[in-house]
This record gives sequence, C-alpha cells and structure tokens, in this order.
Amino acid sequence: MKISFFLPSFGISGGFITVYNHAENLTKAGHTVDIVMPHARHRWKPGDCKAIYSQALRVRGHPAVSLAKTLDYKLFSGRLVKMYRKLNSRDITPLQIANDVTEALVRNWDASDVTIATAWPTAFAAMYLSEQTLPFYYMQHDEEVFFAPEQTRQRLTCRMTYHLPLHLIANSRWLQEQIKQKTGKDSLLINHALANSDIFNIAPQEFDSKFADGKRIKVISYCDRRPFKGWKYSADAMRLVQEKHPAVEWVTFGGELPAPGVKVTHLGKISNEKLAAAYKESRIGLFSSLCESFPLQPLEMMACGCATVTTPLGTEAYTRDEENCLVAQPGDAQELANKIILLLNNIPLAKKIAMNGIATSNNFTWADSTRRLLEIIEIAKCAGRN
Repeated sequence: MKISFFLPSFGISGGFITVYNHAENLTKAGHTVDIVMPHARHRWKPGDCKAIYSQALRVRGHPAVSLAKTLDYKLFSGRLVKMYRKLNSRDITPLQIANDVTEALVRNWDASDVTIATAWPTAFAAMYLSEQTLPFYYMQHDEEVFFAPEQTRQRLTCRMTYHLPLHLIANSRWLQEQIKQKTGKDSLLINHALANSDIFNIAPQEFDSKFADGKRIKVISYCDRRPFKGWKYSADAMRLVQEKHPAVEWVTFGGELPAPGVKVTHLGKISNEKLAAAYKESRIGLFSSLCESFPLQPLEMMACGCATVTTPLGTEAYTRDEENCLVAQPGDAQELANKIILLLNNIPLAKKIAMNGIATSNNFTWADSTRRLLEIIEIAKCAGRN
C-alpha cells in the first residue's frame, strides 16, 4: 500500500514525531510511505527516524532548529525556511496560507492509495485529492487553542478544516469530544507512545536513588509560553509548595519564563538524553496544561520513575488517578500544589505511583499505534464499499 502523509514542514515536536514513527513502522511492514511537505517530498527509508533525531540534536544544542535549517539547507536549498517566513508574514491571511500550502502539497504529491493530512493547513489538500485517494485527517490537537481568542480568522479557518468530508482520526478522547461538539462528526481513536523508549526509562538502582532518604528532592516540569500550556499555574503551584517545603528544587525544560517568588532552575531546550537524565534525578513530575491531546511529557516522566502530577484533558489513555499519577483540575494551582505536597509527605504513596507509572509507560508502543492506524484505514475502506 502507498501512503502519503501531509506535513506543513519538518520538525521534531509531538505531531511530527507521530508521523515519523508511523512512517518507520509502515515502511518496515512493507508499505511505501511518502512524507509530503510544501517544499519537497521525501520517500521514507527504514532508519530515517533515528537519522532525523540525531541530525536534529546536532545543531547548537537546540533541537527545534535543526530540521528547519540543517536538513532544509542540506536537502532542499533553503526552500522550507523561505516558505516558513512567507507563511508567517503579518500580511498573509489564514486562507492564503491554506491556499499556498494546498497548491504546494498537491504539486508535490505522488499518486497514493491513502493520503493523511496531519495539521490544519494540510487538510484542504487531502480534500482536494479525495477523488484520487482515500483521504484522512489525523488530528494532533484541537488546533484552535494555538490561537488567541481575538485571532478570529485563524481560529475559524482552523475550525473549518474539521468540517471537511475526510475520515477523522483523533489521538485522545478529549479531542474526539471537542470535534464532536463543534462539528457533530465522529472520529476514530488512536493512542501514541514514547518517542524514545530506549532513552526514557529507568534502572532499578536509579529509581531507588531518587527516593533515598536525604536525597535532594526535585520537581520537574515543562515550560512553554503558550497560554494553554498553563505555565502560570505551574509557577503559582510551586510557589505554594516552596512556602511549605523551602528545600524542594524546581527544574524546568523547554522555554525560560519568569516565575516571581519561586526558586527555579531553567534547563532550556535540551536533548532527549539530557532530559531523561533530568527526569531520573527528579522525584516528582508536574504537568499543568489546560488541555492537551496525548501529550508525551507526562508519559516520559512516568517512564523515568517520576511520581507524576498532571491535568486530565487529553491524557485519559494513560492516567489513572491515585494509581499511576495524581490528577488535578486544569487551572487550579492550589490543587496542583496540594497534590505535590501529598507526594512529598507520603513517600510510600509517591513510590507506588511512580512504579505504576513505569509499568503504564511500557504498555504504549508505536508498533501498537501503527497497527491501530492500519486498522482505521481498513475500517474506512469497508465504509466506502458499503
């Protein structure tokens, strides 16, 4: 079977990681996979996933810039960067973005049995080709949350794509519910997995060390300025925690944002290896997003033996409150703080939750996720024949 994935660019954030891992497993299973972008088409080869990660982590220690620059200039003469700058111009409208991306994707597409859009600017191209291929929209998030309320044109153009007559795939129950509420349409559910299970894991001696008496206690969390990521609630929660437990250290990764009145160490953008090491040194993982759709950070924290405090929206597939994590309501800094303090005061509970989290993380594999994707494709084929 020939399968094409439509991507808006190269990258190494969650949605891109999803496509790369599916492409890797599909190719190994004997399918032909194209990664189609506005600036190029890439025929996937076994091992490309590992090559992308290694190339990405080589550039100035900054994972996010590599594929947009190193691979772009190396393979595509800088066309991706030029298009990215154009699409982010203040003068271009969302509909112009959609039009430009659609024309470029259609031009680069090679005839395929299945074509899968993966982000809102790519959905129109899948619809445009729907009489020549079996078209899907593999939604990675309710992308409206990427825009501020006053960005009406962007939000509604994004929402428009969910109404297109494409076969919808959602990666969380929360996303399924959002799309059903907005469009009345059903979507098929698929779970994701750890991007690098060979890195995000923990040895028994490392686990015992982080819970040893007298060990410095660290809490680790993700830092991102986008409002839906909930940075404010992480900062407020840790202020409350440190008022009661001044010795607790707070470590963050990702961005670097102010947290007045809180002692915090920002690690910034770091490699997966350094991130895994930071997780292993931290007793508690904190994730405060207001809404997500199968976020990988809480699962990574679990895999590395952190007793994890998380919010529930989009994490439903792998979170079990008081079993493998503690769940706090989005936007409630006091509840987040209370959960962390409970884990600080109750070490047996923290160890139990952390151990169960490790077991949970092992249950989610990309092999299973790709099998589910193929099952969804067969369901859509049968529906088309009926």
